[in-house]
Parts: sequence; C-alpha cells; structure tokens
Amino acid sequence: MDLLFDSKTWILIFAGVALSFWGGIVGGSGFLTLSVLQLLCPGISFGALVGNQKMGGVGRGIGGLFSLWNHVNWKLISKIVLVALPGTILGASFIAHLDQRWLIFVLIFAVFLAEVLPRFAEKISKYHFWSAIFLLGFYAGFLGVGLGIFLIALLRSQMPAKKNIFSIKIQVRVAFFALNFVAVFIHFLHGNLIAAIWIPLILGNFLGGYWSGHVMKKMQHFSGNLQNIILRATFLLALAVAAWRFF
Repeated sequence: MDLLFDSKTWILIFAGVALSFWGGIVGGSGFLTLSVLQLLCPGISFGALVGNQKMGGVGRGIGGLFSLWNHVNWKLISKIVLVALPGTILGASFIAHLDQRWLIFVLIFAVFLAEVLPRFAEKISKYHFWSAIFLLGFYAGFLGVGLGIFLIALLRSQMPAKKNIFSIKIQVRVAFFALNFVAVFIHFLHGNLIAAIWIPLILGNFLGGYWSGHVMKKMQHFSGNLQNIILRATFLLALAVAAWRFF
C-alpha cells in the first residue's frame, strides 16, 4: 500500500507509459529510462539500474504482444532467441562491469551498421548473420541498451527495402522482449530487482507498449521514405541521450 502514496511510484508509472510508447514507435527509450532511474534512485548500483530497466522492457513486450501477435514472424523470432540465448545468460552475469558513459561509442557504431548494412545485403551470408545474433545475445544480457538498433541493422541487411522498416521493428521488438525476459531472470538470481522500482515501471511500460503496438500496425502502411525519416530520428535521439550521459 505504501507504493500507492509514494510520488516516485506515480512518476515511474507515467514515465513508463511515455517512454514505452516512444520506444515502441521510435526507439531510444532504454537510455531515457536509465536516466530517469538514476535521477530517482541515485543510491542503487548500476546492475540494479539495468536489471529494473529491463523489467520495464518486459512489461512493454507483454503489452506489445497483445496488439502485434498476428504480425510476428514466429519462425524467425524463435531462431533469433535460440541463437542469442547462451550469450544473453553469460552477458547478464557480468552486468556490473561496464560504465554507461562509454555507450555513445557503441551507439555510433550501431547507427553506422544500420545505415551501411542494407546497402550490402547480398554480401552478408547467413553464417555472418547468425554469428552476429549470437554476439548480440551477449550484449543483450550485458546491458542491452541500444540493442534494438543493432537488431534493426542486421535484419535490414536481409530485408533492405524501406517499406520493411516497421515490419522489422515489430520482429525486433518481440525478440528484444524475449531476451529481456531471460536477462531479468538472471538479474533476479543476482538480487538486482527492487519491487518499488520494477512494479510501477512494468505497469507503465505495459500500457505504453500496448498502445504503441496499435500505432505500429498503422505505421506499416506509411511510405518507405517516412518510415526512414522516423528511423533516423531514432538514431539521433539515442545518440543525443548517450552523449548527455557521457559528458
């Protein structure tokens, strides 16, 4: 009952709704969520910050599944999760050893891949694609912020047409949810989950994820050029937030 009367609870709920909706449509919500948690909970460890942020991602994923179920390529998703799963488990076990400030360099590389890979789609073999998925599984457990951009880059390398962007984002969103779920379990074993944080965060993310899922279905019918503009807005936002955390 104390949670209901704590102002931080309601801030986390509303922030979860807004950031989950934004993340579902555009992306970059992981950095913003971590920033909100650092401002509200300055005394907790970095591992706890990331673990509880991932709980919000699970809430968004569950909410999105309700509205995106019929648009998911389950065969592709199951392969991605099975290949990435071992790395996710390993990565989540070492979460406390990375400083968030240096993520801007990871994001710059990710944006570069997202822009370059689609132009060389025919040269990327299935072996290299699945090898990269395995490595991303480790990153998903280790930190995971910005993972969506990497996954989009890889899937766009296989489906480079602009009209496929939002269909790709749907597949990425479901894969991200599955890997988050695994990482959250590892964080639970390490004692990183704090009920006063993840309960309101997962509630807000569930609502935002559900609403953004409905919007995403409509956005698939937008022109490829418009989808490309929104995707690049994702990159700019993610880089801006990462730069702010670095400096």
